[in-house]
Amino acid sequence: PLGLKNEIHYRARSKAEAINKWMRDYGDKYDFVGIFDADSDVELPFYPKILEYFDDKTAFVQSKIKGKEGFLKDLVEWYFDNRIKEPFLSMGHNVVFRTEVLRKYPLPEGMGEDFLYTFELWYRGYSSKLAEDVISYENTPPNLISFLRRDIKYAGLELKYILNLPKLWKAKIPLMKKVEVTIDILRAPIIFIILVALLYNALYLKNVLILLVAFILGIIVIRAKPKSLILLPFMFNSIVGFILGVRYLKSKEFIPSSKYRVPVPLLLLSVYIWISILIMFFI
Repeated sequence: PLGLKNEIHYRARSKAEAINKWMRDYGDKYDFVGIFDADSDVELPFYPKILEYFDDKTAFVQSKIKGKEGFLKDLVEWYFDNRIKEPFLSMGHNVVFRTEVLRKYPLPEGMGEDFLYTFELWYRGYSSKLAEDVISYENTPPNLISFLRRDIKYAGLELKYILNLPKLWKAKIPLMKKVEVTIDILRAPIIFIILVALLYNALYLKNVLILLVAFILGIIVIRAKPKSLILLPFMFNSIVGFILGVRYLKSKEFIPSSKYRVPVPLLLLSVYIWISILIMFFI
């Protein structure tokens, strides 16, 4: 769709490493660079529209991503529609950067470079934007199991983000943006608290208010639309990913979602817990 010929000249351990090398070799020849994934697609004209969003302080502009095909593809667009638009987090793809910034501050190598790099740039005084009228697309996981594999991967990265929260809170960005991002990256710990509260409430308190608050928190955490409520019984899947994330804290290797294994017994246990909670509560 971009009319480009794909040629592989360098095999990197991660996307960030490949981008950093390209910036060292060729970045001085360009003012801006677009970063895309293999499944990315865009609506034209892409570059003329997105470049209009740049000013002197803008490090990058993120296009609005929609799900092209796959399981619960509407969740992608829902995320963009329900976040503060400026400053905006880099999604790591379908985004345009000012090359001067990438050359001065290389991407952190390894997984999770998109959010970590955004924190770094905000901390250094740069701004970022979402271009709502510049539309791009990505594929989403084709089925529930693939979706849960990706969720384990994402939850594992949350530990990296949490360790960088001080940098986020020192950045000169609006307070509500700090709160929004913090809630997003504390997803797994919040889910763990919900699980403990639900079990304790079901066994001992049987308090309607606690059940209601936990349910609402669960909906917020999974960024629920009516369609996505199917994920509610499986949200404890994120706790597994968060725990596994410890092993990848210092890794610079990219690990695709397909390499992660969904703990089926735990998922069945999650569904059982939800059913048990409802039964115990109303008996």
